[in-house]
Amino acid sequence: MDYKIIRIKAILNELNSKSSYSPHYLIDFVDAFRPKTDVEFQQVDLLFHQFAKCMSMHTDYAESFRTYLNHVFHKKKVLRSITESGIITNDNFTTQLRRLLISKFFSVHYPRNDLLNVLEKLFPQANDYDWVKRINNKDIAVFFKALGLRETYEIEEDYPARRQLLQALKIISIRISSLGLVNEITERIPELETLESPFVVLPEEMNLFIAKMEKEPYLTQSDPDFKHIFVLLEQCKQYISIIRTRKKSFGINLVLTNYLLRLKQNIKRAEVILNIVAKNENPVEAYHSEIEFCKNLIKAQSEKRNLSHFIKTYLELIAFQISEHTGSTGENYITKNAKEYWKMLMSSAGAGIIVGFLSVFKNIIYYMHLPLFGSAFMYSLNYSMGFILIYVSKTKLATKQPAMTASCLAQHLDIGLKKKTRHLFENEAYLVRQIFRSQFIAFVGNLLFAFPVAYLIASTYTYYTGSSPMDHNKALQMVQDIHPFESPSLLYASLTGVYLYIAGVISGYYDNFNINYQFSKRLKYQKWLRGCLGPKNAVRISNYSNRHFGAIMGNAYLGLFLGCTSTLGEIIGIPLDIRHITFASGNFGLAFQTIGNQLSHIQIIESFVGIILIGTMNFIFSFGLAIITAIKSRKLQFKRTGTLLYFTLRLFLHNPIAFFIPVKLDKKMF
Repeated sequence: MDYKIIRIKAILNELNSKSSYSPHYLIDFVDAFRPKTDVEFQQVDLLFHQFAKCMSMHTDYAESFRTYLNHVFHKKKVLRSITESGIITNDNFTTQLRRLLISKFFSVHYPRNDLLNVLEKLFPQANDYDWVKRINNKDIAVFFKALGLRETYEIEEDYPARRQLLQALKIISIRISSLGLVNEITERIPELETLESPFVVLPEEMNLFIAKMEKEPYLTQSDPDFKHIFVLLEQCKQYISIIRTRKKSFGINLVLTNYLLRLKQNIKRAEVILNIVAKNENPVEAYHSEIEFCKNLIKAQSEKRNLSHFIKTYLELIAFQISEHTGSTGENYITKNAKEYWKMLMSSAGAGIIVGFLSVFKNIIYYMHLPLFGSAFMYSLNYSMGFILIYVSKTKLATKQPAMTASCLAQHLDIGLKKKTRHLFENEAYLVRQIFRSQFIAFVGNLLFAFPVAYLIASTYTYYTGSSPMDHNKALQMVQDIHPFESPSLLYASLTGVYLYIAGVISGYYDNFNINYQFSKRLKYQKWLRGCLGPKNAVRISNYSNRHFGAIMGNAYLGLFLGCTSTLGEIIGIPLDIRHITFASGNFGLAFQTIGNQLSHIQIIESFVGIILIGTMNFIFSFGLAIITAIKSRKLQFKRTGTLLYFTLRLFLHNPIAFFIPVKLDKKMF
């Protein structure tokens, strides 16, 4: 760090001895603080502390540096940087992505008299904000004080920067008003178009406040007009919250989410500027608002080239709108007492019976020897119709649970953190126990019935025809395919877990699509449907679709993924396949009927272990991806999950049996 101090002092000495006001000195100055190693990154706050202390002790350095900064920033236009930096645009994803990629390789050109031109040169790297935010605000305040800078509310009303701040307030208030009155928002809250709406009133009230500021430049934050503006901004934020909290009724899409995010950002920017131009009579740190505003500008400048930040922001928007719906569905897969537990067993047993038949149908399709497209189509149809039948019959497939229950867990964790609920992680540990127990009994129900049903169907076929539905070689291959270590079954099971997660995402997407575009409501008024089935049946179909559209589409896509994977692998020359615990059990039932008397006890045990491990991989990947998506979409900290795991482990060690069967004194979560 010593060489950095020497470099900074050399720049200060050069500024003190020369009358040149080239911006390159400032670029070199910022670059001197920019860390090049992890050690320098950790010490950047200490480096700036020493610099600020040096400036406060050496008035000649401070005076020459102030004179230099006055020349560099003289007559610079700050309006665009205030009103646009850090505010997302109305462009779609592809347009913004294209603009970001171009600016990443070719710097954006700004007019020389624009502040953005200076920021572009001073902070050209995508990670600049990471080290800037480490600098202590108190040290920055010491630096500002050493330069003799005044706080904004102390500056005369005719000062250019102050006038541009007030002009920015006008522009931002108009943008807030126009964003709040777009069709996507007023369709959901029609009262926003009335004359009393804060979005309608805000621009006029802001103009009156600015006119007052021009006459009385030293207004304080206790002024009634100042408080009234903040009340209007708070009302605007409340309407944003209404739309978000009622998304199950309103529906939400990326366009609407973009509007809400821009609204939120503009409101926040207006509040920051208001706090800068009006004096806070409560004791606060000197230059507090100005420092935070400067850091936000640097943050916006850094994020302009940060491709990962851009993609992450959009993925969070998509994940949030989807995981909300899967979270609400997940409640149906969690048993909270003994009655629901045994009901889950019966329900999963029904799904096991259906899968037993599906395994037989899949075997029949195999012996049809269809071309690639035909086999992929028939396999997909078999899976999709089977999964949809499982859903409409209200039976439960164990592997469908993780994607739903993970979102539910994240939802409860988020609500608890926002409400600052006492004993939050202890309560969530009980919820994890209920989820694990529900998952366990669902697996048991599926496995106990998929195997015997497939076996009994095969035995019946053999009894009446004299031959097995599966030949000897195919049966041996089936047993080999579920071996946990001598086949890639666990890898294929992981891929199936990914498919199960994607199916949950698709269910959430179509639930949101249905609400947002009123698909089910439109369905009941379709002339062709009413003509074919009659008005009453059209209404019934519409009502059923409204409740189950997302789940049916998710199951249909899951069947498509499972049915096409092996064919796709054959086409592209990569050994791809799927392994699903319940189907593995059904397939083993068919194989066992053919060659069961030839299998050793070791082979039977290995097959059983393979089926269990396939289910474990199905669960780990579908639940893991779903919980990551849900947590990231809600911007929860992953270290919170570590605390949750600790309490869950402690609960398991206290009473492990309760993770598999319900106990009388089990704590009620809801």
